[in-house]
Amino acid sequence: MKTIDQIENIKLQEYLQDIIGKPTPFSKQKSMFGTLGNCLWCDEWELIEMIKYLFNGKEVYYRDPAPNRLKNSPFWSKEAIEAKVEKDLGNMTTIEEIIGYFKNIRNSFNDTTSC
Repeated sequence: MKTIDQIENIKLQEYLQDIIGKPTPFSKQKSMFGTLGNCLWCDEWELIEMIKYLFNGKEVYYRDPAPNRLKNSPFWSKEAIEAKVEKDLGNMTTIEEIIGYFKNIRNSFNDTTSC
């Protein structure tokens, strides 16, 4: 796994803010809902967690409490996020490749409208 330096970390955090600032509607991505109609998991939340894992590092990510949107979600686990990062990003050597990976996934379902 590539070690993320301070400048690359900032690039990841800026890209994360782009995602948070322009969320993809649940109807445009794979989303799983609870019986009360609340979203329990979606593709974009997986990307957000993967980015957080990268810029926080494994130790900090595992110590960080679950965000409110993921509390009680049976579809989220820190171990699954770590495995996905290692599998999908483990051989990437530049921050541009990594951010490009996230952009390609988002572009496959994102129409850039806010929900």
